[in-house]
Amino acid sequence: MTSSSPAPGPLQLCYLLVMVSIVHFKQLHSPTNFLIASLACADFLVGVTVMPFSMVRSVESCWYFGKSFCTFHTCCDVAFCYSSLFHLCFISIDRYIAVTDPLVYPTKVTVPVSGLCIAMSWVLALVYSGAVFYTGAYDDGLEEFTNALDCLCYENVNGSCVKAPYSPVSRILLYALFGFGAVLAVFGNLLVMISILHFKQLHSPTNFLIASLACADFLVGVTVMPFSMVRSVESCWYFGKSFCTFHTCCDVAFCYSSLFHLCFISIDRYIAVTDPLVYPTKVTVPVSGLCILISWVLPLVYSGAVFYTGAYDDGLEEISNTVNCIGGCQTVVNQNWVLIDFLSFFIPTLVMIILYSHIFLVAKLQAKKIESTGSKTESSSESYKARVAKRERKAAKTLGITVAAFMISWLPYSIDSLIDAFMGFITPAYIYEICVWCAYYNSAMNPLIYALFYPWFKKAIKVIVSGQILKNSSASLNLFSEQM
Repeated sequence: MTSSSPAPGPLQLCYLLVMVSIVHFKQLHSPTNFLIASLACADFLVGVTVMPFSMVRSVESCWYFGKSFCTFHTCCDVAFCYSSLFHLCFISIDRYIAVTDPLVYPTKVTVPVSGLCIAMSWVLALVYSGAVFYTGAYDDGLEEFTNALDCLCYENVNGSCVKAPYSPVSRILLYALFGFGAVLAVFGNLLVMISILHFKQLHSPTNFLIASLACADFLVGVTVMPFSMVRSVESCWYFGKSFCTFHTCCDVAFCYSSLFHLCFISIDRYIAVTDPLVYPTKVTVPVSGLCILISWVLPLVYSGAVFYTGAYDDGLEEISNTVNCIGGCQTVVNQNWVLIDFLSFFIPTLVMIILYSHIFLVAKLQAKKIESTGSKTESSSESYKARVAKRERKAAKTLGITVAAFMISWLPYSIDSLIDAFMGFITPAYIYEICVWCAYYNSAMNPLIYALFYPWFKKAIKVIVSGQILKNSSASLNLFSEQM
């Protein structure tokens, strides 16, 4: 329960001044002001008995004041919160009568009536809170879960991380949510790779880049998401320190590989839309292969160099040793590497935004030009160029959506990492997990985007799922609705 009262300190003095003012000065002795004074007392007590200890717990992530005082602290927190709520409710009724029936208000709302409201506001809140927390009724049916809060990841092992599991229902829901993402990332991207590599009609520089991007997302679904799922739900890492390093290395490498692929795809689409006539001579399969090679080699070398040399936590060894207890897999990265990571994300993203902005401007101009000449008789050559331009614009739009999805998915994690590094790792664990899984889910989103916007991908899925792909002639099937 979190009180709505301001932070402890000078503001608590203000509550004290409100109480002293109303109680001391006779001119302020009115039913409404007595309710306000009592409300100020509730908020003052929150600042004195609740917030200072909650402040220590929130910053240190530990409770140093004993189990008995923990119960008392929780009881006070709930009681004073509800007392404030009841006071505000009675004050609202008081103001309603004063405004709607001002003539009879002085006879209806007297000081004894106000005192009765104050007594009810305190007694109900205190009795309810005491009955709930001092009888143990609050965790009926959750004894196993409550006891589990004090469990360790590895029982009877010195230095084990503390396990903070979710309730059984929450665990099932989280496993279903994360597991669905992993399965979709694996099988969805596998379908993309099979489609492009099997069907000859899809053998183009752009599609080879898309297949390689799908491979990176596929590997995220195989090597990263299943193990992160267990870590996120169980709050423990059961796969050893060496595999933790490998897992983190794969996580970073495949993320940057996806980013580089998307950057090269943006350049490919930019040339295809802005200069479609020379595009086939500029962007060839060997050029696409070189881009794919760069998109894999650079992230793998960078990730391996950072995490296998230990450079990522230079200067943070003390924090790293504290965080990485037995059963934990938290990577603490120093400010220099976080800044490099953020710039490595931000600069290619900025390039993609600029390129796609230009692409859509050019596409808009092309659409207007085609529309203005639509009523004129076109030669077969002009008609072909118009169809090619239309197809390239549609491909650019679809891949633009893919890029936008990537940026939206990864931006929260990138910003969170930057804030953590420069503000002392202040992000709560659940916020970090949300950011991480938003990023992971991007690997599952791309096949869905292709299925929605690429007719050829829908046809390819039907051929693969129906088993027609096993036929000798399946590689030569026409997947496009229009003949080029």
